[in-house]
Amino acid sequence: LFGKEYNPTKIYVRSTDYNRTIVSAQAQLYGIFPVGTGPEFDDKYDRKLALPPFDVGENPYDSKYALPERFQPIPIHTELQSTDYLLLSFEPNVCPRQQEFVQERLKSKDFEELAEVSKDLREKLSKIVKSETILNVSDTFDVIDNLIADYYQANELPEGIEYNSHLWKEMQALADAIISFVRFSSEQQKYIMKTPILEDIVEKLEKKAANVISEDAILYSCHDSTLSNLMNGLDITNYRCLLKKFVDKNFEEFTEGCVRGARYASNFIFELYQTNGENESKQNFVKLLYDGQEIKFCGENLCTLEQFKQKALANNVDYFEECGIMVDQSNSLPKAKDKSFWLYIAIAILGFIAILLMIISIRLYAKTRSLEKEDSNMYSNMV
Repeated sequence: LFGKEYNPTKIYVRSTDYNRTIVSAQAQLYGIFPVGTGPEFDDKYDRKLALPPFDVGENPYDSKYALPERFQPIPIHTELQSTDYLLLSFEPNVCPRQQEFVQERLKSKDFEELAEVSKDLREKLSKIVKSETILNVSDTFDVIDNLIADYYQANELPEGIEYNSHLWKEMQALADAIISFVRFSSEQQKYIMKTPILEDIVEKLEKKAANVISEDAILYSCHDSTLSNLMNGLDITNYRCLLKKFVDKNFEEFTEGCVRGARYASNFIFELYQTNGENESKQNFVKLLYDGQEIKFCGENLCTLEQFKQKALANNVDYFEECGIMVDQSNSLPKAKDKSFWLYIAIAILGFIAILLMIISIRLYAKTRSLEKEDSNMYSNMV
């Protein structure tokens, strides 16, 4: 699909601006373009041209590779965390209204239910980690998250915690429900947060189908919450069904309409298929795969591109408007309709005018004093 050597027109990689996701992207690319796939020097190429303009010590001219071991570096693009509307659309520092939504959800009857049905597990975990008080829901999620991280980093787990045990599966099921509850459980949250990434995916698929873009693969390295955003937004899972799975101790992972949350190295793949024929007769289809499992998004394993678009973008909103982000998407400047923006501009202009008037007044005063002094000296000389 990609060829042995990296071609920037065939693959594009973007990551959130976190060390762990950038390194994950690097690891993925290392598998696609392993050592030995990097470029070689042409026999006619003067290898001295590849060296920096200072002494590099050992003579490297004998190597026929641009980098040692024929290593192939691949660019990974990022965006500031605070403006990553694509991959972090659900974060409160990206979408300010998310903080309001979260506070509303934490005061809801649903949260009381979540706290109640998770009480037994929270008490168990509190004893295991030797907490003096019963862990609240938020702390429970943090404990579960850290225990799972400890396991994958080969750290010793506390006594009473064993990988893939019934308790372990309970922990994962509760963590899945908590992520979905906090970030995506209300309809407003779901529709707002899914909009940027699903609009982007649909746009990329349509452009590829029309041969407008050359990339054969676009890779995003992100977070479990990003995948949860996708799954909730596509209605292939939701908070209510995940909580029911936890309560019923049903740990089946890929129930139709209720897939489990992300695990380490989980992935979501959108594949585009195109039939043979002339441009007018070609048909485009989309297949969804989550951790290798085909998702029947349209009742079948394949959707037409138009079916996928209609379902994926259903109930999409103006993300920037709904989040209260007064940004013109074309040039990242504040929108004109933001009244506070114009107020700040007016204050700044008035402040500038005031400073300018002060400078002019001081200069006029100094000039007047200078003239008075000259007149005084002239009068003295005349006397």
